[in-house]
Amino acid sequence: MKYKLISADSHLSLPPGFFQRYLPAPHRDHSWVKAVEGMQKKALKLAGMGLAHMAGRRFEDYQAKDISEDDIRPGAFDPAARLADMDTDGVDAEVLISGGAAPTGKDVTEEFQRVVIQSYNDFLSEFCSTHPARLIGPAIVPFQNLDLALQEMKRAARLPGIRAFLFEAYPQLPYWDDAYEPFWQVANELGYPIHIHIATPRSNVLSMSSLAPNKQGTAMSFIALSPMGLSETLAILVFAGIPQRYPNLRFVFTEAGASWLAYFKERMDLVYKRHRYWTKSPLEEPPSYYVDRQCLNTFIEDTPAIRLRHEVGLGNMMWSTDYPHSDSTWPHSWKYIEEAFAGVPEAERHQLLAQNAIDLYGL
Repeated sequence: MKYKLISADSHLSLPPGFFQRYLPAPHRDHSWVKAVEGMQKKALKLAGMGLAHMAGRRFEDYQAKDISEDDIRPGAFDPAARLADMDTDGVDAEVLISGGAAPTGKDVTEEFQRVVIQSYNDFLSEFCSTHPARLIGPAIVPFQNLDLALQEMKRAARLPGIRAFLFEAYPQLPYWDDAYEPFWQVANELGYPIHIHIATPRSNVLSMSSLAPNKQGTAMSFIALSPMGLSETLAILVFAGIPQRYPNLRFVFTEAGASWLAYFKERMDLVYKRHRYWTKSPLEEPPSYYVDRQCLNTFIEDTPAIRLRHEVGLGNMMWSTDYPHSDSTWPHSWKYIEEAFAGVPEAERHQLLAQNAIDLYGL
């Protein structure tokens, strides 16, 4: 297949009846399942939830809450509908960031946690297997229980359609901890990239409840700040020497934008130059060396990154549509691309729109 446009960050939602279809029968009546199923329709009424399903709407018609199941495009959970929506947008392939988290609570056993985590990745595998040349799945690796997470990482890596992993942005145990060494080893040996998606802003004054209209502008502060938080995760990984120790590892900072890399690479290099001695840094090369070799950022609309692509790094950027979320360019992605990439040489344009992803995922 010839690829012209690949989205390195798009999204899935769980299909209706997910737990009854994907959980083993003995677990379908678990109290946690009943509670989650009871909340699914209510969740669509909560602040912020609607923003996951606004692709294609006029900005004037965006709803942050009070949406219904009828407002969710079938392409968010049905593979045939998804491929049709991709064709509408002229997108050849997508990396699909899926939802899901390990259950917790007094009635939740390790065995129940295991089967729920597996169910998410089994759904993702089944979805991507319908058209593996166009649908790419990063398996979820939740870190509530590290032993279970490692087992699931190894199991999911063998599933059809799985070609990457999805790690948490800000785990409770920081990524410099030695407990993560087995995880880096698995990904390094497989050559599977690790995706780290944006999450809530790194602020003690903003939370999901901030996604509400008010004169304080909390919702727009929340949305604007979320991508910038991954600079923290990038710094932790690089300065801890993880890319240095595992040269086959690739990290994808997903939905983070890319233009800030032009500044942050220089900032990290200056810190390394001035402070490497008294801090006893393990790094043998400046941080930018490892970023350029092993780190990529996805962007949706980031015209400064396109303009500064040589400073950001042509190998450090992959375009994405973010379908079906509110930042998505669907179904007018090519219109944005033609405007934003005006004057960019064809080879460089192809690298950012497709080739970096082709190389990363072995397409």
